[in-house]
Amino acid sequence: MAPLILSDTLELSADLTQLGDAAFDREPLGGGPLVRLLLTRPGQARHLSVIANDGGRLAGWIIGSHSGTTGFIDAFAVGPSHRRRGVATALLAELESRLRSVGAHEFAVGGTDRF
Repeated sequence: MAPLILSDTLELSADLTQLGDAAFDREPLGGGPLVRLLLTRPGQARHLSVIANDGGRLAGWIIGSHSGTTGFIDAFAVGPSHRRRGVATALLAELESRLRSVGAHEFAVGGTDRF
């Protein structure tokens, strides 16, 4: 695996939604609609959405938000061929750093009974 390149998620793409569908396969509507909803919700800070590229190929993504001093990990996904290679760890560390930069010092992760 090439060194990961972490960058802001600047636009909603087919790659992001396809990876969302693969990662959230238990979600009745699929992961693509979840990704669209999170990236296009009012007030979503672009710098709290991060993608990981491995040699120009999408390896994973993470979407966060914050309210006051609490940072939220709203959703993240790593492609099957990139799992167990540190991609999720790198994405979580980058999001944590970005959340700290906006004043968050507590972190929360949500989920449903399907996950």
